[in-house]
Amino acid sequence: LGAVTLLSLGMELLPKMDSGTTFITVETPSGSSLEETEGVIADVEEVIRREEALEQVSTQIGFEPGMHSFGGGGVQGPTQGYITITWTPRTEREDSIWDIQARLRDRLAEVPGIENLVIRESGSTAVATTASSIVVRLRGEDPLVLDKLGDEVRDTVASVPGTVNTYRSWRRDQQTVTLTVDAERARELGLSPSAVSREMVQSLDGALAGVYRGTGDEDTPIRVRYAESYREDPEDAYAVRAFSGTAGRTVPVRTVADGTEVTVQGLVTRENLEPTLDILALHEARPLSFVTADVEAAVSQIELPEGYEISMEGEEKDMAESRSRLAGALAIAFLAVYLLLVAQFRSFAHPITVLVAVPLSLIGVSAALWIAGMPVSMPVLVGMILLIGIVVNNSIILIDFIQQYQAAGHDLRTAVTESVSARFRPIMMTSLSTIVGMIPLAMEWALGAERFSPLAVAVIGGMTAATFLTMIVIPVFYSAVDDLGRKLRRKSPETAEGTEG
Repeated sequence: LGAVTLLSLGMELLPKMDSGTTFITVETPSGSSLEETEGVIADVEEVIRREEALEQVSTQIGFEPGMHSFGGGGVQGPTQGYITITWTPRTEREDSIWDIQARLRDRLAEVPGIENLVIRESGSTAVATTASSIVVRLRGEDPLVLDKLGDEVRDTVASVPGTVNTYRSWRRDQQTVTLTVDAERARELGLSPSAVSREMVQSLDGALAGVYRGTGDEDTPIRVRYAESYREDPEDAYAVRAFSGTAGRTVPVRTVADGTEVTVQGLVTRENLEPTLDILALHEARPLSFVTADVEAAVSQIELPEGYEISMEGEEKDMAESRSRLAGALAIAFLAVYLLLVAQFRSFAHPITVLVAVPLSLIGVSAALWIAGMPVSMPVLVGMILLIGIVVNNSIILIDFIQQYQAAGHDLRTAVTESVSARFRPIMMTSLSTIVGMIPLAMEWALGAERFSPLAVAVIGGMTAATFLTMIVIPVFYSAVDDLGRKLRRKSPETAEGTEG
């Protein structure tokens, strides 16, 4: 019953935590200037300032070469802004961080000029390298096909209850210019394609000319490029002059090169050299295992061209790995306790009687989690491993007393009755001290306690059920095993005599 109830609760890798910090990634349409992105970010900040729980806002607009970020945008550049928000502690506000973020998503949806928006709390994924809690990965050889499938998969994922903030890892909306160099004409002028492109980059983006040594440790790089009046129009790029060794003078780049505007994907992702596209989403209000199961069922209905695949990644994959490891640890702990008890009782049967308390504790664990409205998570499994070592102690003490009474000459019924009466108070005192000690963590009185409260809830429920059931079930089970052992021992000599006759 306890195991069935646990399965019905769903599963998470780690419980959600109200950290008081929100990260927002804003991406403007491809080709937007830094000034245009700054204007959009200003509108976003205005919406954020309406929240009463706001403490601090930190904004970064654009990305310099060499910078890296795990935000929710695609290619990094002047079209991207990254906002870090600090809220008042959860103990000092009425709304949770998820209520605030849901409100921001609704309000920011009305801000013009936003191409992509990702709002998430700090610690939204248990593993830092996991991009999102739900990741659906498309694989195939043609990025154009992936791009078309991506919209369908994104809409499908967004329609699943419990998913929020669905977005794509890349979009095919990057405006770029493909430069074509007339190799024969360039050869006549003594120019190479690399020399032409180098001149354009240095003239428009700038060439490093030195470093300005400021006060202290502040060093400012000096870049030299054409004046702004010569970089205003797209045609100005072809007016850049490159030195021709054959002609002995500089010539405009347009004499040997021409450009074509094309739309490409700004971010290229591959797995084993095969193009990929990720559809990412966060989950709320439902356990991760239920949401991912519904997402997997929904995307499996999509018809894919031959050679294309869909797979589930994200926290579901991390959870499967962690679950298998903890299940192995649980089995090892159970086996180790059993072997120690075999050595202590010098019996293979009575240790099983002791370990009956472990499945009994599952009834309390499942009931406690159901009452608290918590799904099964890794801390719960850790709590169950902890329970193996705790709940068997009461059984060991009880059975040891029963055996001592039997050794003193008492019959089984008297030994069981006297042992339960003698050990009731000590067992209740040790169990209650453990339960009371776990209450502050289970009630999440401290900031950050959300991560570990399921462990405390599991221990409280398991200890409560195991303590009371141990006083009833373990003596009965011990009596049944002992009676069975006596019958087998009485039957063995009779069997042996029948064989001799």
